[in-house]
Amino acid sequence: MARAARTEEACRECALRLLAQRAHAVAELRRKLVARGFGATVVQALLRDFERTGLLDDSQFAALFIEERMRGSGAMGHARLRSELRRRGVDPEVARAAIDQLRGDGDDEDTEFASALELGRKKWRLLAMRKPFDPLRAGNALLRFLAGRGFSGDTCRRVLDAVNRAAEEP
Repeated sequence: MARAARTEEACRECALRLLAQRAHAVAELRRKLVARGFGATVVQALLRDFERTGLLDDSQFAALFIEERMRGSGAMGHARLRSELRRRGVDPEVARAAIDQLRGDGDDEDTEFASALELGRKKWRLLAMRKPFDPLRAGNALLRFLAGRGFSGDTCRRVLDAVNRAAEEP
């Protein structure tokens, strides 16, 4: 009995340390705790307790993850966001709801386009420094880069058009 209590307490402490570093999806935390040698029964009971008390919530995790990924140089398109959330063990319906929430906060296309345009401009500046500069090769590289980040084909083409127009301006 005392040994089981110590195991449960050690599992709880490990989980809290992991959560103090960053938010985790339920499945992601489960994988990490089991990999550290805690029994599946102990881990499952702890995760249920964490979910009940609000320490773990896949919906909240997905919303935070998306918000973080839509900012800065690490921005991702919706396809890549869904893939990354699925890789972390978030239920596809929860991921879809989180992305729909993003869409509800503003025009979805404009949000995704703004993130892609910021990335596209930075990448274009780097590509333009290559000598000799070939606009066709640079454009193809930009399209591949943005598509790899999960942006839709239409968004990628709009970004390419925008950076081309900006490059043509005096």
